Amino acid sequence: DRRGYGALRPTAAGNGAAWAWPEPLAAEIAWLREAAFALRTRGWPPAFVFVFDAAWRIVDRMWAPMEAALGEGCAMDPSVFCWIARVAEGGGGGGGGATAPVGGNFGMPHRDFTHLASTAADGSATVLSVWVPLCAVDADNGCMMVVPRQLDRHFEKRYAYAHMRPALKNDSDENMLEVRFDLQAARALAPLEAGSIVAWRGNVIHWGTCCAPDAALPPRVSVGFNFLKAGERLQSGAPTLSRDDARALPLAGRLALIARSLLAYSPWFDLGDEAVPAGFFAAEGVGA
Repeated sequence: DRRGYGALRPTAAGNGAAWAWPEPLAAEIAWLREAAFALRTRGWPPAFVFVFDAAWRIVDRMWAPMEAALGEGCAMDPSVFCWIARVAEGGGGGGGGATAPVGGNFGMPHRDFTHLASTAADGSATVLSVWVPLCAVDADNGCMMVVPRQLDRHFEKRYAYAHMRPALKNDSDENMLEVRFDLQAARALAPLEAGSIVAWRGNVIHWGTCCAPDAALPPRVSVGFNFLKAGERLQSGAPTLSRDDARALPLAGRLALIARSLLAYSPWFDLGDEAVPAGFFAAEGVGA
């Protein structure tokens, strides 16, 4: 409530852990990380990790902490994504605008939603953006950056030009950004252990950094989704998912959700015709 974001870090059992993954699922987090790399190597957006049961077992574990934050009956927005931080080349990270590769880190500081869409009349959060790293994260391999709400002068000013435009690409150099918030206020969400649960209000300024070429850790891999208070909705015509809905989602439903998510994220990435390999459409039954 004070900062606009928070994190639950998994700790060894017996050490007063606030959060812990069951052993089989902890192993699946590492498996999903490798699956994301394998998908990208073969030309698939890493968001396709959500065809696998392991990804949905992670989603299933989100309901307990989300209900603690948003109240009973909270639901998941029907969108999912997976990112692999890009390794910087040529000594620069670039502005991270809409030409970033699909599923790479999105380096443009932004808010996911307006203050009105993110906040109830009593000031409580109505939507939380949830981000789970599938590997250890430090300041070098692609951590997230956030601006705490108490250091963000436009946090509640939804009519201000800078509210939904905290940063813009420079017209003359796309690798330069014009920022409209205090850069001194930015905080790195690092270090984090694999399986940490990070969440922020929908109108918190945030962005993903690239991986340094000499980072000791491999490029950060993470998955993300949005959770809403009971009765809230973000996408018109797309009903939210209850825990039972998510558990029962068939393969065709997972594929439809991934496709919808890729389209929803397409303004942020260079989503060309080759984003989904042609073999996907040639598969029996999928084209229909």
